[in-house]
Amino acid sequence: MSPTPAEARSSRVAWRPGSATLLTIVTAVIFVALWGSVLVGHRYLLDGSILYALAPWAGSPGAHVIGNSAASDPIRQFLPWTEIVGAAFRQGHLPLWNPFALSGKPLMANDQSSPFSPFTLIALPFSSTAYGMSLAMLAKLWVAGIGMALYLRLVGIRSLAATFGGIVYASSSFMVVWLG
Repeated sequence: MSPTPAEARSSRVAWRPGSATLLTIVTAVIFVALWGSVLVGHRYLLDGSILYALAPWAGSPGAHVIGNSAASDPIRQFLPWTEIVGAAFRQGHLPLWNPFALSGKPLMANDQSSPFSPFTLIALPFSSTAYGMSLAMLAKLWVAGIGMALYLRLVGIRSLAATFGGIVYASSSFMVVWLG
């Protein structure tokens, strides 16, 4: 026996966005507004001004004051490692060795080069490694926020508070300053 139209209407559950869902949507809109130029490839999250402290760029006519000398690792270490890892994968090899450091150094055994990290793998398919790394950095913010929200839900925090906690953690100064 089929239900009457009134019974069918009453048995349907209408989805209504809760506070946590609305907060997540608002956060996503703000995220796109803040990082939109990075998402579409007009800007990168890597500060190349650190190179003006090194030869041969220090003597160039366009040299200017370094923006943040504490953030030199992404440009001086992680970008070259990611490019070497990407080149090895494109050639069908494991990124075992970095031939450009000293007389050669292990690359896959170097924890910081992280050739199999999901974030490194996010950065590899793009023609510009700096763009890929910028997208990987933004992905770290999402993973941190979602991970914290899930953790808070698992320990019994309500969804709105867990969502807010995830947003606060992902946008904390530690996460944003040390993205690289």
